[in-house]
Amino acid sequence: MGRLDLMLMAAGLGAAQLFFTWLFHLKLRREVSREAEPHVPPVSVIVPCREAADSLAAGVRALLAQEYGGRREFIFVVADAADPAYGRLRAILADAPGARARVVVSGVEPKRCSAKLANLLGALPHVAADSEALLFTDSDLVVPPDWMRRMLAPLRDPSVGAASSAMIYLPCGGFWGFLRSVWMAASVVYFSLLERAAGQSLALRRGDFEAWGVARVWEASLLEDMPVTTLARRHGKRVEFVSAAMPHSSDGCDARGFFSVFNRWIVCFRVYDPFLWLLGLSVTLLKCWIVLRGAWLGTYAPALCLYGADAANLGLVFAILRARFPERWLYHSVLAAASAPLLWAAYAVNFGNSLFSSTVVWAGRRYRVRGPQEVRSC
Repeated sequence: MGRLDLMLMAAGLGAAQLFFTWLFHLKLRREVSREAEPHVPPVSVIVPCREAADSLAAGVRALLAQEYGGRREFIFVVADAADPAYGRLRAILADAPGARARVVVSGVEPKRCSAKLANLLGALPHVAADSEALLFTDSDLVVPPDWMRRMLAPLRDPSVGAASSAMIYLPCGGFWGFLRSVWMAASVVYFSLLERAAGQSLALRRGDFEAWGVARVWEASLLEDMPVTTLARRHGKRVEFVSAAMPHSSDGCDARGFFSVFNRWIVCFRVYDPFLWLLGLSVTLLKCWIVLRGAWLGTYAPALCLYGADAANLGLVFAILRARFPERWLYHSVLAAASAPLLWAAYAVNFGNSLFSSTVVWAGRRYRVRGPQEVRSC
């Protein structure tokens, strides 16, 4: 295979990435330009909490201030009353006496599932009897004002089994935070188009949640989102990704945090979504091969072509997201474009690790994930 062939392969990869990103742009623009269809069932919003993240107060207040016409309740759940989040949450809710919100203690020690799922399972007995929908999000995220309406609107369609939206990461500063924002921004494009559930925002009908046995599956799982995708498809339903409802996080990130989150995602894709993992691995290997084969032939033109294509794609992703977060200097297209080689390296390292390791670290705990229903807390 000669230089021209390598150049064409690099250009083809770049064109495919730009095509998917442009589809995401059109989907996001279409959703933002129209109001969510009215669908306001009684809903319980369940938020697992751990420690006191910097954005906890902002996240809770954004939830309590939601523009929603139906009956709603908020259940914030911690594993133990000694958790710093417990006292912080009670203080925040004390300033919102009119809100139907409470803090509960799960008291569940995770052994066959993650600590997050243990908290979610511990919150289920506290759900109001008249709730028709369940909505899940994380305590370190800030949701947009119309988040609840947009997340629940797709459930009007009987073909939709779950509605979901992934987070946008907006770090306060620093190299690792910026690199994480680049990686997660690029990932949102594929979550949106491939209809995968994301745990950062997840809505289900209560009837489906119970009929599908979601709680039983969660009892032996690491994640809440990927099993929901599998269950929805098993029951002939689809997952609707709501691009206009994307929450954001701005907590700090260091090198350990970056690789911990990245590794967890890649390992979990290998276990729960082998097709998507294999697709990502194949693209990563192909990019590495183009660069190395070009170097063997004595030319860096294919590598430069590949870099140019990836840089253009990342620049476009950040330009799209900058329209939603204009005040954030981190969403500068030039900086995002320049980081493409670093993102290649991060993908190569984490895909390589996922080939040989089934261990992930999450929130200070180590888990061994040997299968979708084979999780052990180490």
